[in-house]
Amino acid sequence: MKDKYYQPTKEEFYIGFEFEYCGDRTPNDRWHHKVLGDKYIIPQITRVKYLDRSDIEDLGFEQLDKVNASRYIKDNVSIWLGDVNEGMLTKIEVRDRLRAIGGTKLFIGDVKNKSELKILLKQLNIK
Repeated sequence: MKDKYYQPTKEEFYIGFEFEYCGDRTPNDRWHHKVLGDKYIIPQITRVKYLDRSDIEDLGFEQLDKVNASRYIKDNVSIWLGDVNEGMLTKIEVRDRLRAIGGTKLFIGDVKNKSELKILLKQLNIK
């Protein structure tokens, strides 16, 4: 089974990046959620949750229906889930759904975590 979390590199951190850290710097301690601010030192022991369905829902997207569980919609945008590996997403597709058949593909590719999806949606001018 693939782990739900990964160890981020220091290059991944930026203001607004969501991650978890251990309080006493050992993996046996409780994990705490954190959003990186401009005056925060990155702890040595951190982890980031891979993107999953709950992250898409946290950003305001709703599952279209139970039959088509791979499609989420919000306003005039849909997110189609490609490969789902043990609950974690490995590929997504973002489309406008203004056209009746399929819509225009705005993005196809891998999105590693919720923070990356937020950036992608901002770049695509999706609120």
